[in-house]
Amino acid sequence: MTRRTRSTTTTTALAVAIAAALVAAPAAYSAGRQPAKTAKGPVFSKPAQAYGTNLKAPTNETHDGFIISFQKGAKPSAAALRDHLQAVGKSLGIQIAVDRDLATGAKLVRTSRALDRDGLKQLTIELMKSPMVRAVDPNGRMYRAFTPNDPLFAEQWHYQGGGMGINAVEAWDTVDGAGYIVAVLDTGQVNHADLAGQFIAGYDFISDPANARDNDGRDANPNDEGDWDDKYDSSWHGTHVAGTVAALTDNNVGVAGVAHGAKVQHVRVLGNAGGTFADINDAIVWASGGTVAGVPANATPANVINLSLGGTTVCPTAMQDAIDIAIANGTVVVAAAGNSSANVSGFSPAGCNGVIAVAGTGPNNTAYASTNFGTRINVAAPAGSGSQPATNQVLSTLNAGLEGQGADSYAWYAGTSMAAPHVAGTIALMMEAADEALPPAEVETILENTAFAANGLVAGCNNAERWCASMIDAGRAVAVARGEEPLPPTPPAPPEPPPPTVLQNGVTVDLPDMVANDNLYFVLDVPAGQGQLNFNLGAGTAGDSDIYVQYNQRPTNSIWQCRPWTGGTVSELCSFTAPTAGQWHVRVNAYTASAGYTLTGNYTVEGPPPPTTTVLQNGVTVSGLSLATNQELFFVLDVPAGATDLKFQMTGTNGDTDLYVRRGSLPTDAAYDCRPWLSGSNETCTIAAPEAGQWFVRLDGYAASTGVSLTGSFVGGPAGEPPTNVSAAYAFALKALRVRVPLKWEGGGEQVDIKRNGATVATVANSGYLLHTFTASAPGAGSTTYEVCNAGTAECASTTVNYTARR
Repeated sequence: MTRRTRSTTTTTALAVAIAAALVAAPAAYSAGRQPAKTAKGPVFSKPAQAYGTNLKAPTNETHDGFIISFQKGAKPSAAALRDHLQAVGKSLGIQIAVDRDLATGAKLVRTSRALDRDGLKQLTIELMKSPMVRAVDPNGRMYRAFTPNDPLFAEQWHYQGGGMGINAVEAWDTVDGAGYIVAVLDTGQVNHADLAGQFIAGYDFISDPANARDNDGRDANPNDEGDWDDKYDSSWHGTHVAGTVAALTDNNVGVAGVAHGAKVQHVRVLGNAGGTFADINDAIVWASGGTVAGVPANATPANVINLSLGGTTVCPTAMQDAIDIAIANGTVVVAAAGNSSANVSGFSPAGCNGVIAVAGTGPNNTAYASTNFGTRINVAAPAGSGSQPATNQVLSTLNAGLEGQGADSYAWYAGTSMAAPHVAGTIALMMEAADEALPPAEVETILENTAFAANGLVAGCNNAERWCASMIDAGRAVAVARGEEPLPPTPPAPPEPPPPTVLQNGVTVDLPDMVANDNLYFVLDVPAGQGQLNFNLGAGTAGDSDIYVQYNQRPTNSIWQCRPWTGGTVSELCSFTAPTAGQWHVRVNAYTASAGYTLTGNYTVEGPPPPTTTVLQNGVTVSGLSLATNQELFFVLDVPAGATDLKFQMTGTNGDTDLYVRRGSLPTDAAYDCRPWLSGSNETCTIAAPEAGQWFVRLDGYAASTGVSLTGSFVGGPAGEPPTNVSAAYAFALKALRVRVPLKWEGGGEQVDIKRNGATVATVANSGYLLHTFTASAPGAGSTTYEVCNAGTAECASTTVNYTARR
């Protein structure tokens, strides 16, 4: 559609036509209530833009800002970080400087030039050589999450009951959300007659003055300065969201809000160019009552945070940290699922853990046309139909200004941006009903269970390929929160996905065209005795698709043994030497809309001779290893069924050796289950619940190393039975406060740790006996506690020894 001409005549005629429609329409608000005299016509959002935020960014995307997240509890000194950044910058031919500290403890750094996908990968590799660094994310952007439509009709169908909308009217009989605060992290605040008195002090977190359009970056004024450009008028997106949350009701003006007794805290994070991850993360922490350097404390922390925004990216580490802080502060975080007709797992913040992810519905509990979906969805709420007529969209407050702020108005928007505030407002109603700020987990359970009990599953989005859970019912959620009704049963889980397509050895499959975030699944049965297994994703003609491979289970974004993850239409190869017999699963993911790709899986008995592999014993350390640069050593540990806490620990005195761990096959540079990838030769891989079978270890000499040791251990299984019957029949008092204790025990693994008062004093081969001598702190009677543990585990037995020390 062409952009409408800005002229007084056109704008006025449109306003009059819409005002007439408002007056003539059946009222969804109290009788006699009049709409504002000025109404705004159709407002179109910016199209969704895909920004990569992990190691892989879109091939045409560059970044000069990066968020470095550190290991939990680590606080690197300024000097150590400066030295590391200088060394990394020198190796890459760039300069790297710290921009500022973020509320999560991460650092925002800037590079002297923008880096493309390959540059980003190299930067990440070099930065993560420091054991301090946990993740590196580009400081990408997020955008408001609504889609275009034409406003014509004033009826707010989305508040009705009977399966049409969220049944808010029933909840309003007893509660209106009074006493609770919903933070709206969006484009900012616009005063409106239908929102008079509904705002409390917020904050502007947009750090870039040009994007903020207020010339001063972050400040205490969250005013929406408009986000117009040469193609779109200002959206006033935050005002539309705020109206759904808390527009005044029974005031003879305009529309109603879900929680019209609650207060809205505008936290401005989106400008004309969207909002950066760093700004949004800080805003999430601040809104929940957390501390942000350089920003005054939030005097009125929010009970609920509404995030009607998003980006096409798996949840970045730093954003997950911010959400974790908010949840720990007791704040419920609600996020729009997104409008890309794709699986929400590839989007954030809705794909982040702990967030209540909201899919979109149209009238009568049907799926919004473009809603994201997937098992990560918690509930659904009205987003509009996404198609004509405009009356099927969501009506809320707006502003008539095309660029800067103008007169009050109303508009119909569609998108999951509109769905999220229905949920945020309902949560405020629930909290008032319960007379307390309900914890996030309890809120989630009540919403999910009452939604299904009231409305069943969303029509057209209730199968394994598309899953939108259930549309919320505010009336029933309030009744359960108050204790008037029992909590309904847990809703059903999503159905299992269809079986994967079976590949035939060596037969190439032509893949269909795929839209962004589509997935295709395949499986290849590999017989025993094969020397080589290859999966080849043939180069496409358009877009960017990626291959994921995993033995014995379907790959996901986080579960895979091989994921080459290259950019563009190039081919990708996953190769396995001496593969384990059984089912090998393949996932092809369309990173962007893709066409022309092929997939071939083939195995052969011929292959390179397998390297020498040393067998590890549970808890027994192999020491005295030396590796030249680029030299590899391989090991294997048999892990029995029922074992837990599998751990491979490598230590070294010098050089730089890297630890790779993989179940079922030898690890490679591209295929592994764990690879800490730190500087030096001290690395650990821990798998809490390992599958039974052979676990292979590869030590790779990144730089020549000596004095390297490796221990593989697990809890449980035949070789991991804990020691028992630890005893010391007597203790010898020697001169100079020394005490000698003969320890005895039964059972245990092949190697044991001996601990005294919690500290390991020896690691020895398990003979069932050890004579240990210690020095007491003072003469006279005393006692000490010994533990005998399977090496490297918490499988212990203990005894307390009484002694008398003498000078």
